[in-house]
Amino acid sequence: MRSVNFPTLYLRHRDFRLRLEGPSGPGDQLFREDSTFYIEPGLANPADPGGISFRSVNYQDRYIRHRDFHLWVEPRDSANLAPDATFVKLVGLD
Repeated sequence: MRSVNFPTLYLRHRDFRLRLEGPSGPGDQLFREDSTFYIEPGLANPADPGGISFRSVNYQDRYIRHRDFHLWVEPRDSANLAPDATFVKLVGLD
């Protein structure tokens, strides 16, 4: 996911922690995979159209979640994952 404030940087997971980084070069395949996520219905309440969750492309069982004031990519079976991995999409910020 590309940063709005720093358009050359992306949210990328490394060691399962999200960081704001740029690619090391044009052929950095691992960076592309680490910074790409599927947008899915929110895990806390999939029927709520306002909630979304982000699933990792290269670790298909892991989702972005907030924990201890940081963002992590953690497995689907982690304790309290659903509420911590559900975010609200704000209208007009596509």
